[in-house]
Amino acid sequence: MFNLIRTILGVLFFILVFGVVLIKNKPKEFEIVLEHAIDYPIVNYIDYLESFPARQWIYTLLSKKEAFYAPSMKEKMEWSQKSQHELKFVFPGEEGFTLEEQWVFSPEKKSVQLLYNYTLGFRDQFKFLRNPQFNDSLRSILIKRFKNTQQAISEQYQQHRWKYNGETTLPLTYYLALEGNSPWNTIKEDTELAFKKINDFAKTVDISSLGKTFILYPVLSDSVVSWWAAIEVDRFYRINKREIRCRSYKGGTALQLTHQGTNDFLKDSWEILQDSLVSRIQAYPAIQVISKQNDNIVNPLNWTTQLYMPIQ
Repeated sequence: MFNLIRTILGVLFFILVFGVVLIKNKPKEFEIVLEHAIDYPIVNYIDYLESFPARQWIYTLLSKKEAFYAPSMKEKMEWSQKSQHELKFVFPGEEGFTLEEQWVFSPEKKSVQLLYNYTLGFRDQFKFLRNPQFNDSLRSILIKRFKNTQQAISEQYQQHRWKYNGETTLPLTYYLALEGNSPWNTIKEDTELAFKKINDFAKTVDISSLGKTFILYPVLSDSVVSWWAAIEVDRFYRINKREIRCRSYKGGTALQLTHQGTNDFLKDSWEILQDSLVSRIQAYPAIQVISKQNDNIVNPLNWTTQLYMPIQ
């Protein structure tokens, strides 16, 4: 009986020593890395990840032991933007466990590396031996984290955002104009080429523009729309060029609407402004002012475009 007990104790001691040696020789620092292509500007990811909904989403997920197989996360969460293209989150857990999450964006590759880093102390390594799914669960959370972020940004771009501002007064305006027509989804690219032609022409004939650029719509149609790309000048000029003309807008009362974001829903904003006419009579052309401030705003969701519907 004594020999049996001694044998059992010897086996248990051997298992204990073997476990200690095994843990001592295992790495203490762990890193999980995933790489994904990104579909939107980097600033959209940075802005969303720093928002309350994004922080609440990841905290809620990390707090579920059944999804995480780890100590519960504390309520305190820290984050910092280490550089223009790198964001870091720190999630403190119970019993000294800390999880670090990093987003490292590559503008050249249009991709992002997602990393989870954590360090296990000697005591924690014993504990996590009982959780063989620990790394798999972290990898799964990292995948869900990216999908949630991608979906949230996609939903932001699918929202039509606008603000109706009511009546305003527009002044008498002289402008150089170049006529064209485009489907709604290519107006921005086509008018940018037209603006360049007008600017080049103005330089050759020594006409100084006042810097304001806008698009006039003689008629707002459903599919292909006619437009005049226009650059404001100080007075009326007689121009001997068939393609580019100097025109004037007499000014007057107009309904104003601020279109927010990209031009994806520009046609919808024009329809809302048309519906705002009610019993008032529209006086063409409709006017879209190109905001120079958008050139300094890196997040397309924060762009604004002013639309005017002249009325009689």
